[in-house]
Amino acid sequence: MRKKILLSLSLLASSCACTHSMSLYKKACKKYASVCVRNNMRIGGNLIVCGSINGGSTTCQGDPGNPGATGLSGATGATGADGFTGFTGNQGAQATQGNTGNTGPTGATGLTGITGIQGAQGAASDAQGATGPTGPIGQTGPQGIVGSAGLNAVDASFAYIYATGNQSVASGQSVVFNVNYIATGIAHTLNTSVITIQNTGVYEINYTVKPTEIAQFTIYINGLREASSSYIGGNGDFPNSGMLLIGLRAGDQITLRSERAGATPLTSDTIPPFVNIAAAITLRQIA
Repeated sequence: MRKKILLSLSLLASSCACTHSMSLYKKACKKYASVCVRNNMRIGGNLIVCGSINGGSTTCQGDPGNPGATGLSGATGATGADGFTGFTGNQGAQATQGNTGNTGPTGATGLTGITGIQGAQGAASDAQGATGPTGPIGQTGPQGIVGSAGLNAVDASFAYIYATGNQSVASGQSVVFNVNYIATGIAHTLNTSVITIQNTGVYEINYTVKPTEIAQFTIYINGLREASSSYIGGNGDFPNSGMLLIGLRAGDQITLRSERAGATPLTSDTIPPFVNIAAAITLRQIA
C-alpha cells in the first residue's frame, strides 16, 4: 500500500491528485512534503493539495461548499406501466357463523298450479281403515208429524171371554159367550156373540172351541170373513183352535162363526162340581 502512495506522490509534478489525510497516509505525506512544495503543492486540513498556484485544469478542487437550497419540485412524471399482478394469497380461516337474521315478511301467494293428471287407482285392500273422528253434530231437523197416541196402562185393550155349558151352533151362526172374565177397552154383552173394539190398533186374537164332531170355525169382522183365521179340528176329545193378528178400528165388531154344514154341537164335558169351558176367545191390543 505504501508503495502505491509513493508512486502517486511521484506523479504529482505533472498532475493533480487529492488524497484524504487518513492516518495511514499522513506519515507518507509528511515524508514527502518537500516534494509537494517543489511541485507547488499545499498540505492543509484533511487534504494534500498539489497543483499550480495559478490554477488550471490540473488544479485540485477545493473543499465542497455548503449544500444549496432545495430546488423546486419537477413536474410529475408520467404514470408508469401497471406492474404484474401478485400471487393469490392463501385462503383465510373460516369466520364464525353469524346469528340467524329475522324472518322476512311472507310473500304474496302464487297462482294456483294446473291440476295434475289423476294417478292410477291403488291396489284393493281387504283391511278396513281406522274409524275417522266423529263429525260435528248437524242442525236440528224440522219437527215431524205428531203420531197417533201410544198405548198406556189406561187405554190398552185386552179381553178374555168364554162360554160354559153345551150349545149347538148352526152353520153360518156365531158362538154365544156368557162370561166376561176380563175386558178393558173391549165391549161384550153377556149371552151375545158380538165383541166390539173400542180403541184403534193392532190386535192378537186367539180362540178355542170344543165340538163333538170335526168342525171349521172362522173369525168375522163387521160381517166379513177373515180367511187367515179359519181352522178345522175337533171330534170330541180334540179342541179346534185358531189365531189372528190384524189391525182394527174403534167400533169394529168381532164374531166367531161355524162354517161346517149342519149344526155343530159344543160341549163343556162338565164333571161335577167343576164347570168346563166349551168355547173361549182372547183379544189383546199389541200396538
